[in-house]
Amino acid sequence: MVISGFSSSPNGTAVDFTLSATPATGGLVFIVHNGLILKVVPGSSPSVGECNVSGRTIKVGLAPTSGDAFWALVQDNLLTSLRRTEMTGDIDNSNQSFTIKTVPSGTNPIIFFNGIACEKVSSGASTNEYTYTTGSTTDTIVFWTYPFRTDRIEAYTPVKADAATATFAFTGDQDGINADYTLTKTGQMVGDISRMLTVMNGILLEKQPTLLAANTDWMFDNVGEVVSFNLLPLSGSQLAFYSLGAEEQSWDTLITKTQNLIDDEDGLFHDPEELRKFLEQAELFITIFRVLGERTGNLSITNGTATYKIHDTFADFIAPLRITINNLALRETHIAQLKAVDASWYTTTGTPEFFYMIGGQLLGFYPVPNTSFTAKITRLAVPDGAVDKYAPPSVDAIWHNVLPLYASCLALTADGKANERTQGLMQQFMDAVGLPRDRRFMAGEAQREAANKKIVDQRRSAND
Repeated sequence: MVISGFSSSPNGTAVDFTLSATPATGGLVFIVHNGLILKVVPGSSPSVGECNVSGRTIKVGLAPTSGDAFWALVQDNLLTSLRRTEMTGDIDNSNQSFTIKTVPSGTNPIIFFNGIACEKVSSGASTNEYTYTTGSTTDTIVFWTYPFRTDRIEAYTPVKADAATATFAFTGDQDGINADYTLTKTGQMVGDISRMLTVMNGILLEKQPTLLAANTDWMFDNVGEVVSFNLLPLSGSQLAFYSLGAEEQSWDTLITKTQNLIDDEDGLFHDPEELRKFLEQAELFITIFRVLGERTGNLSITNGTATYKIHDTFADFIAPLRITINNLALRETHIAQLKAVDASWYTTTGTPEFFYMIGGQLLGFYPVPNTSFTAKITRLAVPDGAVDKYAPPSVDAIWHNVLPLYASCLALTADGKANERTQGLMQQFMDAVGLPRDRRFMAGEAQREAANKKIVDQRRSAND
């Protein structure tokens, strides 16, 4: 995604412009006029609040003047899409500076302030503008003003595309009475579309999981096809729906699902931070049991040193999966096996052919390296828990719906509600992950039947 200007400057008369950047075929183009996103419509006669886009050629319904903020965000590569990103910083009427995760080089975020698309400037930000500083892990945004606690600030940053991006066609009467609009999906866009922008009259609205409260709120139905508004669109309202990618479960979405499972939609008993920790425990459990978190990196090993504190190099290390030196795979062994074949195993030197673990902290090599080597280590790794709440978990999407089952059991148990419902949720989790049935998590009657069967089997064995 790149920020684009135009080949000619606004003069209050011209409505035809040429983008400086070239959009990818089928890519999204956001034309922004004084902070409002113009709705892209077909034909050559767009109305006020609308525009026509054909390649680099743009026609707008209202001619911008020389003093207007008039710019575009262009998807120049279909391999890149957008995802909402958590913006950190105090919204307290005294802070202007906020951070987001570092945006890939050569791309740009799109920042909204109360639904208004803000323009990036190099310095001296004025109304609806911000300055932008790139850092090593986070980028800094400084607004022209100090956001109040009631202000709504959002950031959307480039990510690797996982499906088509496009605009939706929709059906529904804009009459000030109808709140529901059905989307028409095409191409790759099937199932839920959670990464999506909804714009009314040029202003970005905010997606809510279940309840609509503010006029700027909207939400999906449970199958992701019908959009419902809190503020009923009037006749002539400019509605636009943009798909940013295929359905995925963000941490925010999974927290909401866990709240629903434990009947705590308002977060009175378990706040989102606590449920996030429970979900991360579920992710770690699945990662270890299903060996899902695989990462590869290099470890420098030195002459005469047999063992290494593996977490000094890989803080996320759980267990080794594959190790190679000079493109040759090392075989896994144990100290007892080494002792059995070489009484001097800890001093024998040479090119390592085996690796072993001492507890969960030390990784050793045999023979002891006789020179410096680089070991390429593929490891089972702890999932990345540092991502923001709008990003998905590290495990594959097929496991996302399983995480709330485990998290809800932890939450209910913390409340002293280890009852049949909790047991049922745990059994669903175990079945989904592929664990064998454990009668400790069965409902009461099934548990008694399992216990009785065990007694009968023991008696039969004794009789035999």
